[in-house]
Amino acid sequence: VGAGAGGGTGGALTVPGAARALAGVPVLLVAERGGCAAVAMLEEAGSQPKPAELLQDFEFWACNRSSDVDGGSAGGSRVPSRVYRTLGYKHVRRRLNALWEDRRLLVACYGTFSWLRSGAFGKDEDNGPPDAEDLRRGTQRIAERAGKDATDEELLEWLRAELRPGLPARLLASAPDGAAGEAVALVALRELFGWFRERFPYYRGACGACAEAKTEFLGLVRASPLERMSGGAAVAELYRCTACGVRTSFPRFRTVPPVLASKRGRCGEYSWTALRLLEALGFEARWVDNHAGHVWVEARVQGRWVHIDPCEAAVDTPLLYAENWGRCPKHVLAYGLCRDALGGQSNLVAISDVTGQYRPASAEAIPEEARLALEEAIAQATASEVRRAAQVAASALASAKAAVGAAGGAAVGIGAAGGLGGVEGFGR
Repeated sequence: VGAGAGGGTGGALTVPGAARALAGVPVLLVAERGGCAAVAMLEEAGSQPKPAELLQDFEFWACNRSSDVDGGSAGGSRVPSRVYRTLGYKHVRRRLNALWEDRRLLVACYGTFSWLRSGAFGKDEDNGPPDAEDLRRGTQRIAERAGKDATDEELLEWLRAELRPGLPARLLASAPDGAAGEAVALVALRELFGWFRERFPYYRGACGACAEAKTEFLGLVRASPLERMSGGAAVAELYRCTACGVRTSFPRFRTVPPVLASKRGRCGEYSWTALRLLEALGFEARWVDNHAGHVWVEARVQGRWVHIDPCEAAVDTPLLYAENWGRCPKHVLAYGLCRDALGGQSNLVAISDVTGQYRPASAEAIPEEARLALEEAIAQATASEVRRAAQVAASALASAKAAVGAAGGAAVGIGAAGGLGGVEGFGR
């Protein structure tokens, strides 16, 4: 389907059957003007973009791009916008990715964004378990912690300043090595995350100027250089207020400080913040992904992994999703740093299948084919993670040897703290 096909910008375009039949090649709707573009996938689940709607969103965004955007704005261009269909072949995806890197592309939704960055599309929980690449992204999230994230000391200082007097001390006493029992620890954790949900509400796109809740989602853009550098954000969501017309940006930060400052987030931001707060308090914590759009954390309390969902202020209620949400999880995986032989954190990320903890006894059994496929994906991702951790350990050893040589050859014993030996619970 060539550029300009379909003519006007009225109703939804009819995609030829031949285009739908091309496996692995999505049909795209593109709006373009002055070196900028917007893109949406046609026939995506839950999304039937219309040319007029895409064009309206694109022109609002293009005319209101901030002056600090790389390369200026398309708002002053007198070239009329055009809307057309095309197929998502590799050369089309390369061109759109180049526009994305240059901050000249508006992406209609996360499904389209996933295709843009990975080349895969149309996958959800109903299409089967996560594959090895999905799991590798989970391990990467844990392993590659941003250097600009808050330290444990900074987070403890923040908690002591913000929480009710006495609660930080009770939480510290509730950590795995503390004197408090499990019941006392759970009470303290429920108090912490009840307070957290009140102070950090789930962001639903409210206007940043007038606080009006009724806004229209425009799409996704690449985060600004400052948002990428200071908060690790890769994307920012854009909203248009239906009351005042102001555009609001919601960067999807991946570090704690900007989340604490803005008090805006969803499960992605708040689960990572919860994980780091728990670690600062002395709890062993891991990040949990249901690979169907929601993430939370688990903390080790008196030897037991306890479910914690900061968005719901839920502590030790793993059946919440099956019983209250009506969405029984099918593939729940936990990602956490392993412990080395001395009890400290290693550089190795373990993947644990914890699905059974989040499914009621009455739930139907996971099909054998899906179970085996997930086991294979875990094995592949684990092998990849072992190789990555070994490379990190080898690099650290080489750096240590170089430092020894620079110091005049003084003998220094290099332990196995960064290696793979003696790691507790890896691969369970």
